[in-house]
Amino acid sequence: MDPITDQALVEEVLQGRKESYALILDRYKTKVYGLLRSMGATSVDAQDLAQETFIKAYCKLSQYQFDSSFAAWLYKIAVNTLKDFYRKRIPMPIENAYGALEEKEQRRQGANVPERKYLNKELREELRQLLYTLPEQHRLIMVLRYSNDLSYGEIAGIVGVSERKVSNCIYRAKKNLRKQLGQKGGDSFELLESIANGKSII
Repeated sequence: MDPITDQALVEEVLQGRKESYALILDRYKTKVYGLLRSMGATSVDAQDLAQETFIKAYCKLSQYQFDSSFAAWLYKIAVNTLKDFYRKRIPMPIENAYGALEEKEQRRQGANVPERKYLNKELREELRQLLYTLPEQHRLIMVLRYSNDLSYGEIAGIVGVSERKVSNCIYRAKKNLRKQLGQKGGDSFELLESIANGKSII
């Protein structure tokens, strides 16, 4: 049996079956949280902003156009929610987004998992930190493409640029990351290459 589509769930919510929205939330809560984290929100802020995103989406559900991707529509709300959040406060330095305390906790937890799994986690965290060296627009586009599986057209609609611009940003971002990771070689470079195979980067 095929899983129910996003559009069908939206229709059910609009028809009064509010419990169907819980299925939407369960389907996208991890992706929305990951997107917000990758764009610089702390763990606590990302949780609050994700909750705010889903509340806004619920209130605006009647505005959703069924001929477009629901995921792209939801991620755009999340991105705008984060932008509003940063406009209302002094931006937090990048290094604080993944502070020393959190890093220490991650390392402590890593001691309880197999060595290879922990190594992959370390490499993935290294790549995520490298994403912060990219311009904000490039970083957002990379996350939407490789962690949220959106098409160039969907990304263009969220970011507000042309599909050609999206393609150019991805090319330049990959080139930038390859240059940095290529100097390290070995597993670090292989991790970046895994992006091209559609694996999540967050």
